[in-house]
Amino acid sequence: MARQAAPPTHQSDATRRVFETRAGRPLSGEDIREITANLAGFFGVLGEWEREKIARLGACQVMSSQEEASAPLPQRQGGGKPT
Repeated sequence: MARQAAPPTHQSDATRRVFETRAGRPLSGEDIREITANLAGFFGVLGEWEREKIARLGACQVMSSQEEASAPLPQRQGGGKPT
């Protein structure tokens, strides 16, 4: 796989702040570059899947499923905590 260009400094700084907190250690420039490339790849795959879904189902059905996904969840009967 071809090496991607380094992200802009402001992006690197934000990535460093977020992921150093989670890693619990200082991250190198190579760590930041790899994290950025992995995130770009991940969201690229999600976009590809969505485009395939739209092509397969057609735009009308996709819109319908998005509306269902954004609909509020039904309220529990009795209002109590789940058991």
